Formats: sequence, structure tokens, C-alpha cells
Amino acid sequence: MTGVADSAHVPKLSGGSFRSVTIRRVYVPAQYDGKTEVSLMVFNDGGTYMQPDGYYRAVNVLDNLIYRRELPVMVAAFIDPGKFTADGRSNRQAEYDPVTDRYSRVVVGTA
Repeated sequence: MTGVADSAHVPKLSGGSFRSVTIRRVYVPAQYDGKTEVSLMVFNDGGTYMQPDGYYRAVNVLDNLIYRRELPVMVAAFIDPGKFTADGRSNRQAEYDPVTDRYSRVVVGTA
């Protein structure tokens, strides 16, 4: 059984772009007890990785690897890049590419 939650659409303005921090989905495995600290895996371009019939099928992969104990229990957030408010273009390069702490601050909500 997978523990995928519905999309959390968290509107936020960051660097001229509208952050629909579409934490598209948050994956919480059935084995998670809510008491133990776990790691967080962040998937950029989350919508691509969440497609159940797509190329990656990340939820199925996580379910199987955690079930077989080939991966420790972990939570995963599937995030899509923000979009510019003016024209709806993706802000992907500006968010993902710089070698700074900007993107990590966007992910944790301090940007």
C-alpha cells in the first residue's frame, strides 16, 4: 500500500515567479510510524516522476525498495518549478541551476 497524499498547492512569490510549490505529492510509505525521524528525498520536476504509467514510476520504485528493505523508510516530496506570474513561463533554470543555497531555501520555505 502506498502512502501518497494529494497535491499540496502552496502559492508563494519567489524571485519574480509564482511558486506553486506544487509539492505535487508527498510520498509517505506505509512503513512510516510517525515517530521515527526519516530522510527526505526531493524530486525536481515532480509531475514527471509521479506519473503511474510514465517512464520513472517513482512511487512504485520507492514502495518496492522500501518494502524489500533495500532503501530505508523515507518521505519524498515531488516538486514542480515555479512559474513567472506575468506570462506563466517556467522558472526552472533560475531555480534548479544556480550553485547557491537559493533552491534549498525555496524548498524549505525560507526564500
